[in-house]
Amino acid sequence: MFPLVSDRLPATAADLAQALEQGLRQIVDAQNDIVVVFEQAFPELDQLHINLDGARLRPNAPRPPTIAGETTPAFRVENFELSAKGISVEAMPFTVRITANNLQFHQGRDRDRKLALILHAADSGRIDISAAKADLEKLIFSIAKREADKQGVTIEELKLSLGSEGSRAIAGIAQVRARRLF
Repeated sequence: MFPLVSDRLPATAADLAQALEQGLRQIVDAQNDIVVVFEQAFPELDQLHINLDGARLRPNAPRPPTIAGETTPAFRVENFELSAKGISVEAMPFTVRITANNLQFHQGRDRDRKLALILHAADSGRIDISAAKADLEKLIFSIAKREADKQGVTIEELKLSLGSEGSRAIAGIAQVRARRLF
């Protein structure tokens, strides 16, 4: 889901690129331009590239919106690519790459009536996500510790076990040792 900084769907590819760029910059801190669009005749796009390489998720980033109600078609992209090599979440680096062909985006509104784009359908696509297990363990520990501290609980140790659940699924078990003083 991609938030747009606009009350209505942009009318041109250039306006779409600008609205996407502004929406993504609310979520990530990036040094480079994020969005590149190559159009046929809007709303038909040849390519949409989103580059989040080296970006950092903002600690105060807004939560992803929840779409309220029906969505409607927005535009179609022949070739979509999202690259996020070395993107960091709470100082944990990981890599995400999404590619898709003949992708249909829909538009919807959240509870505050703000516009967002939703990946609706694609003829084909691939999602690759990679992260070091030790980094993932540190991230989960950091989040668990922060949230437990709010309840007066001390997280002492966290062990993460990961396993394959087939070609498209990963199973994870996080064992936490915690204590609470009364």
